Amino acid sequence: MSTSSGSVVARRFRRERAAAAAVIAVGLSLIPIPGARAESLPLIVEKTAWFWSSNSKVTTCSDDPAVGVCGAASITGGVAGNAAGTASPISPGHLGVSMKDGGSDMRSYVFFNLADLPDGAEVSRFLVQMNVSLQSGEHIQEHASKREQPPATSNQATAAIQACAVTEPWGPAEGDPPYSTTVVRPHPESADTTAEVETVRNEPFTDCSLSAGGTVSKDGAVWTFDITHIVKKWTSGEMFNEGVALMPVNTGVAQTWTVEFHGKPTTVAAADGTELTYVAEKDASRAIVEYTVAASPPSPPPSSPPTDGSQFPSFGNPIPIDDYIPQLEVDVPSGIGTGGASGTERVVPIAANPKTPAWVFGVIPLGILGLGLVTSVIGEDPVPVGAGGFISSSRVAALLRRRRMGSEDAEIADGS
Repeated sequence: MSTSSGSVVARRFRRERAAAAAVIAVGLSLIPIPGARAESLPLIVEKTAWFWSSNSKVTTCSDDPAVGVCGAASITGGVAGNAAGTASPISPGHLGVSMKDGGSDMRSYVFFNLADLPDGAEVSRFLVQMNVSLQSGEHIQEHASKREQPPATSNQATAAIQACAVTEPWGPAEGDPPYSTTVVRPHPESADTTAEVETVRNEPFTDCSLSAGGTVSKDGAVWTFDITHIVKKWTSGEMFNEGVALMPVNTGVAQTWTVEFHGKPTTVAAADGTELTYVAEKDASRAIVEYTVAASPPSPPPSSPPTDGSQFPSFGNPIPIDDYIPQLEVDVPSGIGTGGASGTERVVPIAANPKTPAWVFGVIPLGILGLGLVTSVIGEDPVPVGAGGFISSSRVAALLRRRRMGSEDAEIADGS
């Protein structure tokens, strides 16, 4: 056979092999393999606090009646609203972030519970959205109806805020000073005249090397902070989730401004027994979380096969026999295999079709077709002939058969 004929056979072989591989690949692609899926979840802020530097000079004095009380401590541990302090402009359930005379005055803290995310979730984006308490006519009236302070937002156009990672636990606070100073004076009858001064830090530490600058919407109603890089450190275990702090940034454009945010949903009981909702759920600040969840691994097979005979044998998890063979209830006449009794009996049919996944009927024909092509290709495996030539094994067999038959005919002719 010539070299050109061999190259034609070789090309045909390669085409058939490629066609067989393509058919098998298509068949495998039809088998349903679960993959990762993308999800989105809104999270409402779960815990909030804000601290106020203008309240930092307030002190809590000794409660000794002989000395007198300087001021009552708030339920959150700080001192606010007493004679020595400053009345807060921030309404209950709200948060303040502000600059005053070029210095940081109000700072807010928010916490989102990541336990609401499913196991194995990988966060791809985490946006904190803080809703602003605007000084619009409608919102001012809403505050007045709840006996709140007017919205404290002012000069927002020049405000700059960043979200920083908080590095230690903290509790709720509303306008507490960053530090509480307690002065304990000795009793007048005591020989000791030295007062004891103790200063306790209320405000938690933050790490602003991990921060995200905020952007405000055109209508000024929402501030957004993309803290994805901080959340990834929480989910990877590099940091504990202690929430983020909303810190004022001094840009030098304006020395004084305030932004009041809605905090978490807040409903309290009024003095007359009625309930006041300071922050409704629809107004509460929240986070929008985008994440992916990987496919769950298949369940492992049982450690040992069932031995009670109640399971139909399978190559994976045991399948109850009732799932493969439907049970029929028929009326059996008296005396036929029931010991003379009559009634309804469960009868297992001799043959029944097992439940088969629908995709099997699509994959099996493709597998058979691919196997047939592979078999035909193997059956015509090219055999080298001469230098660079190829012929199929079936053609070699035919050539040998003709030669053998030709030699037999020659022997018959010689014998004649």
